[in-house]
Amino acid sequence: MKQKLNLSALIIIICLGFFIAGCAAIKESRAKETERMLSAAGFTIKLADTPEKIANIKLLTQDTVFPFDRNGTNYYIYANAHEKRLYVGSINEYNQYKELKHQKQVSEDNIADARSAMMEANAEADYAGAMDWGLWSPYRY
Repeated sequence: MKQKLNLSALIIIICLGFFIAGCAAIKESRAKETERMLSAAGFTIKLADTPEKIANIKLLTQDTVFPFDRNGTNYYIYANAHEKRLYVGSINEYNQYKELKHQKQVSEDNIADARSAMMEANAEADYAGAMDWGLWSPYRY
């Protein structure tokens, strides 16, 4: 009985490990996509290449674009302490980033809509008797 319990606990721990690894991979993928869009929008990449910069970047909100005021001017910042990178942009770059993000969402929505429409069309064709089983002989259904 104790051996079954240990085996069950081991299986649960292994599954939990895969789940956590999967979540981390998804988060990393989203971060890379955001960083690609920030770069394309014209954000400047600053490397955390000193111990002081590394310590400072760890204090910032991670993996989120947020506004930051410096001497009365608004900047937008995205910190990735894991990769030791800081993205900095003005309102212009931020607006460009939002536009790219919107275009990506519209593109993904269009793909999803096209898939749904294709699946509906295929279902309607099947219901309309489009399948000619006689063409698939010698199979008899």
